[in-house]
Amino acid sequence: MNSAATVPAKGIHAVSSRVPFDAAAFLATSGVGRRIVQMKMKQTFFVQGNPADSIFYLQKGRAKLTVVSKNGKEATITLLNAGDFIGEESIAAVVGLRMATATAITGCTERGDATRHPRRAFVL
Repeated sequence: MNSAATVPAKGIHAVSSRVPFDAAAFLATSGVGRRIVQMKMKQTFFVQGNPADSIFYLQKGRAKLTVVSKNGKEATITLLNAGDFIGEESIAAVVGLRMATATAITGCTERGDATRHPRRAFVL
């Protein structure tokens, strides 16, 4: 077996030498570009048609996503619980606008991306 295959390239660290990433701890804390926000019942996270420039992680509580048709009829498209992400279209949406309105059903705690991210940063 070629021993060179087991040695990482210069500047690349072996995975086993890294501290494992703790997603739960990351999502539960505030930090650079992140903040913890308390939302009251019926308070909106964002509104349909506004720029899709941030994403939220629902830590506690419940929320709903609704859309309004051109005729003014509102429809609930999904209910969200603690552990769900809200606004992920801000990364994937082609047009860069919110496709729905997100509203707290109960009091909520969410971790928001306080830094408005440029869409091009997510193009792979």
